[in-house]
Amino acid sequence: MDKGKSIDWSEVARGVSHLVRPETRSKYFPQNPLRRFIINHFLEHLAATLAAFKWDTLLDVGCGEGFVDYYLSLRFPDKKITGVEPDPAALEAARKINPACEYIEADGRSLPFPDGSFDVVMCLEVLEHLDDHREVMVEIKRVSRGPCIISVPAWPLYQGMNFMIGKNWSRMGEHPDHVIRFSRSFFQKELESVFETGISIKLTAPWFIGICEK
Repeated sequence: MDKGKSIDWSEVARGVSHLVRPETRSKYFPQNPLRRFIINHFLEHLAATLAAFKWDTLLDVGCGEGFVDYYLSLRFPDKKITGVEPDPAALEAARKINPACEYIEADGRSLPFPDGSFDVVMCLEVLEHLDDHREVMVEIKRVSRGPCIISVPAWPLYQGMNFMIGKNWSRMGEHPDHVIRFSRSFFQKELESVFETGISIKLTAPWFIGICEK
């Protein structure tokens, strides 16, 4: 796949669109060209981050319908990608979209893998949904023998951008399913509580990407 090439996600999801959750649909199927640019820019940045490391196996914790895995499979066709997700319908979509990937129904707070099972572990936009998000981070660290990559909405930028495009006005742009707000300083603090050292945070608007090297 050529860098910067846009993906028609509605075409990717053809045949499984009924399984795609509203939040995922709003992210990957927007009519607004700016929003399409934002998600494509995020994916390119994620791929560049992964390209900086030597890896063969990757675990995607909270993989949803597997759209990110689809993108990464195109960028890194020789790598093995495994996804875990507690939602059976999302997993059904992921398996159909990415037949070469392995998917397991599991909760990120209790991953069914031995210590150090994967070269890289990523967890994208999951922590903000969980009051007990540190439990997920502990598990991510445990099953990785290399870097852990974690993204969260960048407060208040994420909320402000949503508000400006008319999303979630009654909540000042905050998504109704988000229970935690991550400012850069709070995100840094939470990452340090588990990973301690080797932490860097980058802004890829409107998300923070935390890179935790072991």
